[in-house]
Amino acid sequence: MSSFAGDDTLSVISETPSVFTGKITNAEKTLSQMGGNRAKELENVKRALSEREEEFAALKTKHAASLARNKTLDTQLRQIKGQFTSKM
Repeated sequence: MSSFAGDDTLSVISETPSVFTGKITNAEKTLSQMGGNRAKELENVKRALSEREEEFAALKTKHAASLARNKTLDTQLRQIKGQFTSKM
């Protein structure tokens, strides 16, 4: 038989009322620091994401402009080739 069969100390611990003594334990301090660090890290990630989105938007604009320029140059090249082939 298990030693845990009749011993229900966990429920006794959870049923006892907690008393706030006014002192903050090391665990509570650590949890507060972890929460603060997580908030700072989240803010940093949001800022970095925003910067990357702005860079991406700028690159999309540049890409669209280069495609338009390429199309223009291609059209001009066809016109020039057409002029040379018609003269021959």
